[in-house]
Amino acid sequence: MPASNKLVSLLRRFGLFLANKGTALTSIPGQIGKRTTDLQDIWKPVGLVLSLISAFKGVWQFQHATGPFLIPSALLLVVAVAILFTLPIKSIRLLARRLMAFAVDLAFLCLLTVAIVGLLFKSQALRASAVLSMAIVWTWFLLLVLCEWRFMATPGQQILGLRLRRAGTEGITLVNCVGRNLLILVVPLVVAGPILTGLRVSRAGFLAQSSIGLALLFLFPLAIAFFGGQSIPDLLLGTTLLPATSDAKDYPGRPTRHAWLFLAVASLLIGTIFAFALSTTKHIVEERKPPMLPFDQIQTSGELEAGIAARLRSYIEADMNPDYYLQDLRVSSVLGELPSKTREASMAEACSKSFESKKGYQIVRAQIGPGAPTLLDALLFSGFVSMPSAYFKRPTIVVLEVASRESFGVFNIERFEDYVFCLTDSNGQAANSLVDLSAGLRVPVSIQEPALLLLGQLETYSQIEKVPVWPQ
Repeated sequence: MPASNKLVSLLRRFGLFLANKGTALTSIPGQIGKRTTDLQDIWKPVGLVLSLISAFKGVWQFQHATGPFLIPSALLLVVAVAILFTLPIKSIRLLARRLMAFAVDLAFLCLLTVAIVGLLFKSQALRASAVLSMAIVWTWFLLLVLCEWRFMATPGQQILGLRLRRAGTEGITLVNCVGRNLLILVVPLVVAGPILTGLRVSRAGFLAQSSIGLALLFLFPLAIAFFGGQSIPDLLLGTTLLPATSDAKDYPGRPTRHAWLFLAVASLLIGTIFAFALSTTKHIVEERKPPMLPFDQIQTSGELEAGIAARLRSYIEADMNPDYYLQDLRVSSVLGELPSKTREASMAEACSKSFESKKGYQIVRAQIGPGAPTLLDALLFSGFVSMPSAYFKRPTIVVLEVASRESFGVFNIERFEDYVFCLTDSNGQAANSLVDLSAGLRVPVSIQEPALLLLGQLETYSQIEKVPVWPQ
């Protein structure tokens, strides 16, 4: 057979092979789909059982959280679900859109504040104070007012395609914007803040106060869904915040008696649900007391510990003025377990034996101010590890916990750095080795602090800010 015929025969066979394989490959998606359907049919009874178990667990948790308030809470839940199914879907969508715009504005203001004020802290041009925190809160308010007045929308509203208008042909005035933001932002915080942070003598009192305070916070936003797309401040001032392509006629305000009743019930329900959630979380935290650095311990602080703290402070004062940078310095002796992340295997044998024999160590806690020079950390390190043996009896374990708080009025940024050192002494030569380290960041947000700043209660706010950031 000529070579050309052999080549043609081989190509033909190869083509038939590819055609057969292609047919097999094209059938694979169908086989996968059929197998998926079969597996789903098999899984349906198991999924149903798991769903029922999850539902029973949810009911049990709800009953455990509500306690004696189970029946009223269940009735409120049924009523609220019935109410929510009667609301126009476009009003609910507008509510979600406006809430998202508000979240974008908050994120933008937070980043702007951290970038500017944080830079001024680092450059030591500003120092944290109650007056500065109040200025930050009112600056936020003024920025939102100016954006609505000059551009008819805040940055978040611009991104979400919302525009502020006024009924008829009248334009938006500065008075409209000031009144609108006062009613939306300031009034709810000032009214609900003292209620949420007031003294509670019992769990029932906590639930009642929290439910009422949270209901007041949810009242104005929920009005957008119940009043046909317009909030209570919009109705009072004759303004609307609607999608740029829509007309005010598409969202007519309907503050009827039924709408007011349903709004009150829904606000109270949501406030109650959140209050139960907070109460349950608080109850669990109080019962379990999750471990923190350090944990499972008994702490004491007497004359010896006070002497170590004074010696360390005097060492730092020799190099710089710590009145502002070093806000707090405490030393405690601890009897108990080491931090969970500490690797005992990496310690010197002397430290391990010392800890096993007395199960004790010491903590040096230092809270530094915002903008503190990096040199301060080095001074803390060199200060406590170079203490005379009369203060740190080697071999021993020492935990250095350095914390800082930057206050931005509406929120705080708290940083934690924890170092575990093994201090030994060999032939009169001190040796210090780092056994473990960890770092953390926390951004606590509260309603009480901005409410105090808006009311100008700077002395109370300052007392709150003086509370150390580490757990007591």
